Amino acid sequence: MVASESRERVEARVHRRIQLKRWLGMRRAVEMLGEIEDEDELLAAAARLLVDEFGMVDSVVAMIDAKAGVLRPRAAAGAAERSPEVKEFPLKKGFMKIVDVAITGEPVVIRDAVARADAEGWGQLAREAKLRNAMITPIRVGDTIHGVIAAGQAEVDIGEDDVVMMVTFGCQLALALSRLRADRDRQRRVEELEAANARQAKLLETVRELSTPVVPVHDGILVLPLVGTIDTDRGEQLMEVLLAAIGQARAEVVICDVTGVPVIDSAAADILLRAMRAGKMLGAKGILVGVSPTVAQTLVGLGVELEGIVTCSNLQAGIARAMTMRGRERPRRARTSGRSLGELR
Repeated sequence: MVASESRERVEARVHRRIQLKRWLGMRRAVEMLGEIEDEDELLAAAARLLVDEFGMVDSVVAMIDAKAGVLRPRAAAGAAERSPEVKEFPLKKGFMKIVDVAITGEPVVIRDAVARADAEGWGQLAREAKLRNAMITPIRVGDTIHGVIAAGQAEVDIGEDDVVMMVTFGCQLALALSRLRADRDRQRRVEELEAANARQAKLLETVRELSTPVVPVHDGILVLPLVGTIDTDRGEQLMEVLLAAIGQARAEVVICDVTGVPVIDSAAADILLRAMRAGKMLGAKGILVGVSPTVAQTLVGLGVELEGIVTCSNLQAGIARAMTMRGRERPRRARTSGRSLGELR
């Protein structure tokens, strides 16, 4: 009787010592888990903390793979770390206690760990670790179950405080996992958005290049066919492309074809006029072709003046006019180029 009471007192002291160590370690564990930025490192740290800080003889952290329908061990520490690797368990209720916890989300305490281990096929591990009890708790926050923690104890029975501690630890691990996965998903969405924006920018650039082509149709004659709406951004690009093409081709005449432009308002007309005037400063005269009756009526109604701009009904007429203008201009330029500076004065 005395020996029995003495043994109970010893176990009680051991249990209190273990509990104190565990709850002191809980705060350090929570701080550590909150600082880790990699999921594999997080799970490995959790398994190690159960052994180093909470006095467990072994621990296994297994995660649910819902797509594959399995519970897969991802980290282990203590005796479990030295055991043969278990690939995965099917998520089928009644298959193993560890799987049941992953499905139900309810913690389980195994009093006779060796007997249960023999029944489930991990008896060798239980004997090597001298397991007396084992506890399996979910890695859970709210209704979301990420996986389970399985840990064994050799010295004393698992009490209610142990269960509370393990459930608390599982919740903290679940919170850390949720944070990591949310950060990872957010980073993935940011990268996808950046990639989509880059593709869109490239597509827009391609569209702009295609929407403002400058086509040489004859020596010294360029055609600028426009299609679609002319806005401020496109007007700036039109100006850049046109002036660059005039300088590169040393064009003498530029034909601006607006057949494909459904609406030309005062802003669009101003853009076209400024582009042609800028081209004229580089020595290229402008011809406007393809103005529809509706557009012409709109321009008149807006009071837009096309003074100094040659207009033709269609592109064919515009090219013919450009050839005529260029033919008249060449002899005059040739005569001018043969004179001295004094003669020009």
